Amino acid sequence: MFEIKTMNAISASGIEVLEEKGCHVGPDVEGPQALLIRSADLHDYAFPPQLLAIGRAGAGTNNIPVEACTEQGIAVFNSPGANAEAVKEQEICAMVLASRDVLGSIEWVKSIAHRGEEIPTLVEKGKSNFAGPELLGKTLGVIGLGATGALVANAALDLGMTVYGYDPFMSVNAAWQLSRDVLHADGIDEIFQNSDYISLNVPYTDSTHHLLDAAAFQKMRPGVRILNESRAEVVDDEAMTEALKSGRVAKYVTDFPNQTILQAPNVIAMPHLGACTPESEDRCAVMAARELYDYLRNGNIKNSVNLPDVSLSRMGVCRLCVIHHNVPKMINRILDRLGVDVNVEHMINKPRGKYAYTMVDLGSPIDEITAESIRRMDHVMLANMTPEDYTSVFAEADEYNEKIRYVDYPLMYYEEVEGYEDILNITGNGILGYITIEKIKVELPIYHGTSEAVLNVAAGHLQGTSLPVGGESTHAVISAHRGLPSATLFT
Repeated sequence: MFEIKTMNAISASGIEVLEEKGCHVGPDVEGPQALLIRSADLHDYAFPPQLLAIGRAGAGTNNIPVEACTEQGIAVFNSPGANAEAVKEQEICAMVLASRDVLGSIEWVKSIAHRGEEIPTLVEKGKSNFAGPELLGKTLGVIGLGATGALVANAALDLGMTVYGYDPFMSVNAAWQLSRDVLHADGIDEIFQNSDYISLNVPYTDSTHHLLDAAAFQKMRPGVRILNESRAEVVDDEAMTEALKSGRVAKYVTDFPNQTILQAPNVIAMPHLGACTPESEDRCAVMAARELYDYLRNGNIKNSVNLPDVSLSRMGVCRLCVIHHNVPKMINRILDRLGVDVNVEHMINKPRGKYAYTMVDLGSPIDEITAESIRRMDHVMLANMTPEDYTSVFAEADEYNEKIRYVDYPLMYYEEVEGYEDILNITGNGILGYITIEKIKVELPIYHGTSEAVLNVAAGHLQGTSLPVGGESTHAVISAHRGLPSATLFT
């Protein structure tokens, strides 16, 4: 049904979710409607024109140019909370590592392996060099109370710690997961001033860049221990180095090593292990796969980082989905383009910052001219009809030695005809523009009441070039939906 390209090794559990729905998934997919990735850097990636969505099997999206994607009408999804259990466990481990010099003690024991019978005596004499405080009775400040932060806060309470939490953007779902015994910090300075340990669990954005800087360290308790499971850039490395040298920070445990921080004292750096468990990778992949399919198939949005969460039960026969700027009168302008003969059965509109998303269920199909007129409106980045009564076409014109871009159009009406030549074979999906095709015969299942039909497509063009139809060298493929597994086009 949909073409989905993977750009990293993705858990088989996630791939299976999509393949069971009839999607073609893999690293060699051409002309994808969606990308499924983990850490692949997309900042220099040329997005194909038919791309609708990107699914990140993980939480962070700093490897994706989110703003550029939105302006191109591409929804970006992540998998919040899917790796939260794995990261929480590593943070508990990190607190112990930050308290006692466990790593140093292990290396020291290895160094005395040649001392034979002296080893037990040396161990008893040397163990105090690696001692450190218990967690019981200490205070933990958690910055960021999303899925991971909430789990860390709750686990610390179970360890007998006093826990402060700070998150001015905490969601309702996260609040339900958080113990009522977590103390609410009115500001981040309250975390700095009261905490023996500080846990960072915030996404990296412009507002969290160098959240911990020289000024922040000056407000902290001397000897504070800091755990970073956010991103390297959330901490000012130069300021952290100075805080470690002065003893303001006793230990810094980070999952994001770099050249600067590895040269600082009292640093424990791990190679981004937070989500590296098979269970976490499975959950992330499955969540991202389900989000992508629901968006491609139904237009529903959940866990997008650039568009609002929107879900609408289907009504009517045609669903129109529009990504646009959040400006006045956009809904009226979109509805005006539908015409007086098209009834709106159901609709929803939600904003997110300067962008908005509108879904409209219609009582009858709209033609491609109408859809294209909406796409060409000012402030519209995408106007897509989800594949309920919709057919998608990719055409390849060998005689011109070039590939025509993906083109979508709805089935408008059918009529039996006799006599035709087999000159078209079809595949693919997409959403860009329309083409000039007339009198195309379609072999369809009995679902439509006839096994032979004629499809008239309104005259038009794609980027100023009419699609050449005719001759033995012209090819195309059709993928029909709403119970239609496939169809073959003829002229």
